[in-house]
Amino acid sequence: MLQLRSKTVDQQVGTVTALNFCLALRPPLLKLTPELINFLQEALQIAESDETVWVVKFMNPRVATSLNKLRTACIELLCTAMAWADFKTQNHSELRAKIISMFFKSLTSRTPEIVTVAKDGLRQFHYGVFFAYMRLREQEIRNLMWIFECVAQNQKSRVHDSVVFVF
Repeated sequence: MLQLRSKTVDQQVGTVTALNFCLALRPPLLKLTPELINFLQEALQIAESDETVWVVKFMNPRVATSLNKLRTACIELLCTAMAWADFKTQNHSELRAKIISMFFKSLTSRTPEIVTVAKDGLRQFHYGVFFAYMRLREQEIRNLMWIFECVAQNQKSRVHDSVVFVF
């Protein structure tokens, strides 16, 4: 399978959309192969990319719109892959975790289509995952506030006194 990024943006969107269709069929048209996993990882990289960088880099709203369509198509593909039974095995748990993390990051996007697709991806999971994520973020913020206060008060030796290690 040819690398996704070696094609034009419109070809990439078409390829990702076609693969999404093939994976959405029941039973799926494709088998889970190492090439498909590599393709999903490449789609994840595209989905994680920052749209503000694209706008600054290309300075062309038309190109930025095309790239947002590509990013949306990649997120849709990853949503479909996450629902795929073959992809739910323990072998792919690390990639699945990265995809879930990307869904959460995409919620902060400025593009409404990307936010909508990311929400659709998160709807596949139990809300307990979202609750746990929010609690971890709150603890991370509390840790950072403690560190900032210690530095501001010149008490750097006390930084480790109240920091809760999450992992």
